[in-house]
Amino acid sequence: MPEQLSTEQGRRGWLREAKRRLDEQRAQQARPIPASRPQRLKESKRRLEEELWTECQANAAYEAYRARGVMKDGRRFGRPPNPYQPPATPAGKINVTDPDSRNVKTPRGWVQGYNAQAAVTETQIVIAAEVTIDSPDFGHLGPMVAATEVELAAIGAEMPRVVVADAGYWHQVQMDSIVERGVQVLIPPDAGKRRGTRPGWDGGLYAFMRRVLQTDRGAELYGKRQGMIEPVFAHTKFNRGMDRFQRRGRSAARSEWRLITATHNLQTPPPPTRRRTGLKRRASAPSGAPRCPISTCAKATGFRERNSLAGYATATMECGTPDGRRRGDPVRRLRKRMP
Repeated sequence: MPEQLSTEQGRRGWLREAKRRLDEQRAQQARPIPASRPQRLKESKRRLEEELWTECQANAAYEAYRARGVMKDGRRFGRPPNPYQPPATPAGKINVTDPDSRNVKTPRGWVQGYNAQAAVTETQIVIAAEVTIDSPDFGHLGPMVAATEVELAAIGAEMPRVVVADAGYWHQVQMDSIVERGVQVLIPPDAGKRRGTRPGWDGGLYAFMRRVLQTDRGAELYGKRQGMIEPVFAHTKFNRGMDRFQRRGRSAARSEWRLITATHNLQTPPPPTRRRTGLKRRASAPSGAPRCPISTCAKATGFRERNSLAGYATATMECGTPDGRRRGDPVRRLRKRMP
């Protein structure tokens, strides 16, 4: 059985896992989006055919797995699965302006764009920024914490001791993995708009997390989340007017999002320090080319190496303009808005 198709959720799980693997492969390839519309149409056709081929391969692997008659643990299967035949022609839809973008769900409706993720400190310094194509935040806690560790290691800083995020980031497997690395995770299992607990989300880790958040210390730490991360997105999307990516393609949108967050760090005032007597030493930039702008800007703006708290949140950013034209250079636009 192919490892990339290994799952225990039936045929739908096999097909869903195969599509997820295909999206990860495309993200690693980071192919640029063609500028001309005929080339984008050709690329869109190629992607639809690739998705259909992946679905056919995953379905054939699942049929071969069921034909063996036994599961991984040696038990026999029950009744045979319902027959399924993949379509002869691609039946999906794709955006021809930006094939990498997805129809992302937002509180105000659906938006063709990306899911922008960010991790910040208590002083609203962005230490990690990523772009995904999934509407929910489920499953992104582990990758974001890993990205945070990479950024902090680049500037010689330690990982925060507590991670806070909203209920959408709840992922028990990833939370257990983070706790094993010595980082406490505070995520409520219930959304703020829900009255009572989620059906079936009771006992075990769910009840334990509710008890932790009801303590004075737990409520104090989690109460800082909204003031840490939400002003960053509000300042970026409303004060600075950056609610849309100017470039097309997931890799280009990721680079633009990291540039936006890096300039946010430059605008964020450093934390107050006590005045000292004697000569004042000027801060100098690290020697050599920086690996990424976020970690360098975080260190230049006074990021404390022993920060105790890190917050995670997400926002939806639209892709390129609907008519396919780019509205100016993002760097030039950022310079005009910077004081």
